[in-house]
This record gives sequence, C-alpha cells and structure tokens, in this order.
Amino acid sequence: MSVLLQKGIDYEIIVTDDGSINHFFADIVELFEKCKFGRYKLLASDRNRGTCENIFRGIRKAEGEYLKLLSPGDYMYGEHTLAELYMYFKKSSVDVGFGEAVYYSGDSKGVHIHKVPRHPCNINPYKRFKRNAYIIKVNYLVLSDFALGAAFFSKTEITVRYLRRIVGKVRYAEDNIYRLMVLDGILPHYYPKKVIWYEYGTGISTSGEQRWRRRLKKDISAANIVMRQESNNMDCFSRKYRWYLSLGRWPGKIIKYLLFPESILYMIEKTFFPRYTDTPASVCSCEWLERLQG
Repeated sequence: MSVLLQKGIDYEIIVTDDGSINHFFADIVELFEKCKFGRYKLLASDRNRGTCENIFRGIRKAEGEYLKLLSPGDYMYGEHTLAELYMYFKKSSVDVGFGEAVYYSGDSKGVHIHKVPRHPCNINPYKRFKRNAYIIKVNYLVLSDFALGAAFFSKTEITVRYLRRIVGKVRYAEDNIYRLMVLDGILPHYYPKKVIWYEYGTGISTSGEQRWRRRLKKDISAANIVMRQESNNMDCFSRKYRWYLSLGRWPGKIIKYLLFPESILYMIEKTFFPRYTDTPASVCSCEWLERLQG
C-alpha cells in the first residue's frame, strides 16, 4: 500500500509470487482497481524457487530505468520517498545507492521502533565529498560492513545483470549482488534520508532462527565462489580479496588484517563505536506507518 500512495512520480508495480498455495492475486487486482492504478504486472510460479529467482523473474519484466525492491512487511518511508529518490539519483547520475532505514515491529499495542546498529556502521567513505573507493571496498567486503539490502535503489539494467550471475547459486540472499558490484568497482552512493520502514524480528535476516542463519551462510559461501571465479575487476585489491576468499573462514579471519591492515582501524570503530539507527523524524512518520498497517 505504501507504493500505491506514492506521489510526484510515474511508476509500475510488479508483484511476484514464489509458488504460494494462494497468491491472493484477485485481492491485489481488486485493490489496484479501487485505487485506480493500472500499471502493474502479476507473476506467479508453479513452485517455490527461492528469493533470488523470484525477484529475477520480476525485474526482467520491468520497464522503468530504476528499481526499488520491497519485501512483505517493508514500506516506503513516506508518500514522496520514491519521487525524491528518483530525482536525487537521476540528478547525481547515480547507478546504485542506499538510504537510511527505520526498524520497526508491530503488535496489538501499535508500532514499536527498534534502536539497532546501523548498516553500514562506517558511513563516511560513501559521502559525496569524502568518497574513498578503497575504504568502501575494505569496509563492505573485508569487514562485511554491509548496507541494508532493503534500503537500496538501483538502475534496473545493473540489477538484472548482477542477479543473473547468482541465480541458481544463491537462493535467498539477493543482496549479495551488491557485494559483487563493489568488487567490480560499482560502488554504492549514500542517500542521506530515510527511505524504508524495515520490519524487524520476523524476516529471513532478523528472525534469529538457526535454520535461516545456516541458509544465509550457505548463500554467502555460494556468492564467494562467484566472486572468486567471475570478478570483472583484476586490480590489486581484487586479486588480494579473491585470494583471501580462497583461504576459508578461520585462516581468513587472521590473514585479512595482514592483507588489509587498513581494516584494523575500522574494525575497532565498528566494534567499539557502533552507529545506531535514528528514531523517525516526526510523529507524523509513525502515523503514516500505522495508517498503512491499519
């Protein structure tokens, strides 16, 4: 619903279902008709294929220049968020970037805002006047100081290209595509505004369930294999990083600080001086979310 309420921009909505018993497409069409929204595509699947392939099927049908992925439970931060994102990225000629997120959960008592470590912790290398490509790579790849996947906004063509490389290998963690982009030198930009309400504690990434932790670790390992074998960039960092990936988990934990000594300072910063998410800018923001959920 947060997408249907966006103002100041033309867009299409693509809904992909991953083999559900009931995909609720009839209800979705009824909602679109009620809102007088006609630019949509509904794509069903005969079986569950995993998040990556499900998204890939959808975005190959996308007609827009830019793409915003949304999972169930996540909402656009406000009614002008999509338009403001597009204008910023278009004006700044940005291909891939991320904004801030507000982590929330909801129950019968209302909306609860969670103060959690920000992703990424070290934001300075991404800022326009402080951009440092090497430090971005060290933080994102060596220290796994990832940006939140739900907060990304990217060009459709680039997203399709990188998802194609991991489909059939990575099943659930589609945000591994941003790791591949960084290794190839496509560095994300930082958009200094809140863009997403991110549901916390129930999804694949934040539920804490062991079965999902195992599956996500398996996906990271699969993405590592792709990065070792298929990197399009062979600069000094990439050669060292690909060798580091070949060492395995425990040898790599020690040797990475010898290969990338710059990471020591940022590891200390991330461990002892973490950044935390902000609360919403105003009460109106929470009212927006409660309206969407209501």
